[in-house]
Amino acid sequence: MTSRIAYNNPDGSGALGLPYHYEMLADRRRLAPLRRAIRLVARDKRVLESGAGSGVLSLLAAKAGARAVYAVERDPAMVRFLRRNVEASGYGSVVRVIERDTRDLTLDDLDGERVEVTIAEHLSTWQVTEPQISVLNYINRHLAEESAIRIPGGAFNCVELVRSQYRFEGLVELRTHYFGFTGIRKPQVLSAPTLFRQIDFSVINELMIDQDVDIVATRDGVVNGLRLTSPLQVFDGISFRSSDSLMPPVIVPLQEDLEVQGGDVVNVRFRYRCETSWSRVECEARRRDSPGCSASESLNAQPVAGVTG
Repeated sequence: MTSRIAYNNPDGSGALGLPYHYEMLADRRRLAPLRRAIRLVARDKRVLESGAGSGVLSLLAAKAGARAVYAVERDPAMVRFLRRNVEASGYGSVVRVIERDTRDLTLDDLDGERVEVTIAEHLSTWQVTEPQISVLNYINRHLAEESAIRIPGGAFNCVELVRSQYRFEGLVELRTHYFGFTGIRKPQVLSAPTLFRQIDFSVINELMIDQDVDIVATRDGVVNGLRLTSPLQVFDGISFRSSDSLMPPVIVPLQEDLEVQGGDVVNVRFRYRCETSWSRVECEARRRDSPGCSASESLNAQPVAGVTG
């Protein structure tokens, strides 16, 4: 989620208000890869969208020729908006709106058959704040064919060593996590993006993360934070990195600064539970004493290529 949700929904209900949905609908960087994937796979298929919101992705699936679309949304306010959109679209005979949490669905809700395509845009950087993993785990166990196409299909959780600005005007120091929206000063990057965890949304994934990775510093400097990103594999040959409305880079501060030289190996450890808050993400970093690392230690410490969004 973004830092602007409270602004868009000041009553504090926790729901995503219509201003945020407008932002997502108007965000071409977010919508274009999803539209492309849906056009390629939806024809003659039974499609389940979890967290349908405005209904745009479900309606795009119907427009692409889907045989049946199940648009699942649990927020009552959004369900009313979703129903109006479906009724006005001309695809009411194809799209069925279901007001429920996806994790409460049974096959009876899907006319007794598993679906062939799933759309689940419960997306957040490193799966920290959204229920992407738990929702897809449930869908994979109970609602989707084993060969079903997942949109998106996977994520690459990546981490970089950075030096961020935490002192302002020489007067105020604020060391906190923050989102790398357009207009926010970018940190100094001291390493290549390194793969921390690759997520395949077609399999059952763990919710608890307790894992480390070695990162090689590419230049001299002081590391005081880590930049986290989650490039997506939306579908074959279709990728998405981030936008101001969806999955921005997140910079997490270190408790203590770490001085590095180019070639130094920094071991970074993260502990958190998916579908939580950023304040509960624990991370620590230490410079390895030895100049190199063993083959097993360096297995994940490779710059990520091929998913540029």
